[in-house]
Amino acid sequence: MWVSQIQMIPKKNGTMFEKREAVIETPGGKYANSMMFEVTGDDVNHQFLSVGQDVEVEYNMTAVEFKGKFFNRARAWKINLQQKD
Repeated sequence: MWVSQIQMIPKKNGTMFEKREAVIETPGGKYANSMMFEVTGDDVNHQFLSVGQDVEVEYNMTAVEFKGKFFNRARAWKINLQQKD
């Protein structure tokens, strides 16, 4: 798992919002997958993100158009800490 520092992103109206990104790895041995998601706004300071934790992430998947191309965005809205066996 990788967790970024909090980033300050400018909005069109001149204000700023906070964003943090994280990459999680799914268990699965030979076919494990990685996924990057973002946490924004007030949740940046309320979510507990640190390397080494087992987490379950609930998120919304959206597509964003930028200069004629579409990009997927996974935005986490709930992160649950899982108990290690």
